[in-house]
Amino acid sequence: MATRKTDDATKGAVLGIHVLTALHPGSGTALGTVDLPVQRERHTQWPVIPGSTLKGILRDACRRSSRNNSETGEDESAAEGKKNDDLLAAFGPETEKAHEHAGALSFTDARILAFPVRSLKGVFAWVTCPAVLERLVRDVKLAGLDTAPSQLPDPPARDRALCGANSPLLVDGNKLVLEEFDFERSEGDTGHIAEWIAEHAID
Repeated sequence: MATRKTDDATKGAVLGIHVLTALHPGSGTALGTVDLPVQRERHTQWPVIPGSTLKGILRDACRRSSRNNSETGEDESAAEGKKNDDLLAAFGPETEKAHEHAGALSFTDARILAFPVRSLKGVFAWVTCPAVLERLVRDVKLAGLDTAPSQLPDPPARDRALCGANSPLLVDGNKLVLEEFDFERSEGDTGHIAEWIAEHAID
């Protein structure tokens, strides 16, 4: 989630990150034989990308983009100075000068919404859980947006999973096989939340 400050209010937005290749948000430490373990939330142990990391990545991307899109015919030093001023206003100064002022943008941690899991049919499935979906709704509302999902499906019973009736992942019409685990399909309305994620979280 990212928030953007304006003169009269603080406006929020939800930023969706769709990872297409392997991502390793390392914790910056090594524990025994494990080199650079994945950064995880302390209370859930779910993978997380710290907000400071996300802010640094976006800052660097904006800096490189501004260099590539330099306007022709403009004084080079003046243009570079304006771009630096814009970056400072948006993201704040570099770490060693962070005490001078804050940037207009602030970021929360990037939290997981769905995780790809190998499936017996359909190659892989996007898997989530009730706790993650409930947190998604809270985050969208905290951002001040009125687009939060209006309804969530009821959690399935143990050893069962919610899945669309016509999903290509189903084996024998009513079973999901994910990794070495198999689940019976449970009846439930997954269409609403699936459509919301497709529209708002995945471009």
